[in-house]
Amino acid sequence: MHTSLKRDLFRSAAIARFLVLGSAALAASPAFGQDTWTGATSNDWFTGTNWADGTVPTATDNVVINISDASAPVINANAVSGTVDVGAAGTGQLIIASGATLTSSGGPQSRLGVNAGATGIAIVTGNGSRWNLGHA
Repeated sequence: MHTSLKRDLFRSAAIARFLVLGSAALAASPAFGQDTWTGATSNDWFTGTNWADGTVPTATDNVVINISDASAPVINANAVSGTVDVGAAGTGQLIIASGATLTSSGGPQSRLGVNAGATGIAIVTGNGSRWNLGHA
């Protein structure tokens, strides 16, 4: 067998191993879930019954908030999420207060007023309060 043919076969085998291993690594990556705010119980971000799935979001949950009345979520302690869409459909409001921090691991993919005609309002109030768009 010619040297160039051997080299090409070796490269093809190496690429195939890379693709198989790379695909396995991607399949093992955690999928982000979606958690939609309902405000069914109160405006407390940390009350599980305020969320459609019954649990408080984690760093792997993408959050959707489409409520802007008195039951809109208030974060008054440190919280995490994946991305946050405030006002994906209609009007949504999020309040981060009392020195709290929301860290969105989805980073800059978090959005206000996502779709046409939608409005997103984020109020960050109180000394030290912040919304970090980075890694949880």
